[in-house]
Amino acid sequence: MMKKTNKGPCIGLKIIILLIIAAGCSTPKTDISDVFHYNFSLISPPTGTLSFEDKDIRFTFEPEEDDIKILLENRGTYPIKINWEKSSYVDNDGISHHLVTKKVKYEDKDKPQEPTVINPKSGLTEWIMPADNIDRSFLVWKIKPMFPELKTPAIIDTWDRTTFKVMLPVEINGEPKNYEFVFKVKTR
Repeated sequence: MMKKTNKGPCIGLKIIILLIIAAGCSTPKTDISDVFHYNFSLISPPTGTLSFEDKDIRFTFEPEEDDIKILLENRGTYPIKINWEKSSYVDNDGISHHLVTKKVKYEDKDKPQEPTVINPKSGLTEWIMPADNIDRSFLVWKIKPMFPELKTPAIIDTWDRTTFKVMLPVEINGEPKNYEFVFKVKTR
């Protein structure tokens, strides 16, 4: 008479353990967005940084996925007024868009914006984005990214070595002054 053994479940368990160990030892797949990143440079006016300053004002830019963070500092002795109604963003395709600040309610994105006043020797931080990037879909407001995630070769090629502009008209002691900033984008 043959003796019964119960080796079936043990062999199956050993195979499962070996598969788990093998999976744990494998090299993780690298996502393309882990390799490619945006690098921004201010090319006009050329400063070598993402900042520009003159005797009246200092601008420091921090492009983010959905918007551009701007640190503004009034270096002069008169209040500075930023006219958001005349400000614009020119995208990498050369299309001009009206800018809004993040303090604007999404439903008011197409309404006139109040200017921002920066008192002498003070500063503030503002976030700007094209008004066109704010959209409503099924009662939900959505923000289209200014700089999409670099997850496909097509997006990487679309943005690599392109430029965009931010135009900010200001008024200093009643005198208008237009600041135009041109940025270069690299994705490698």
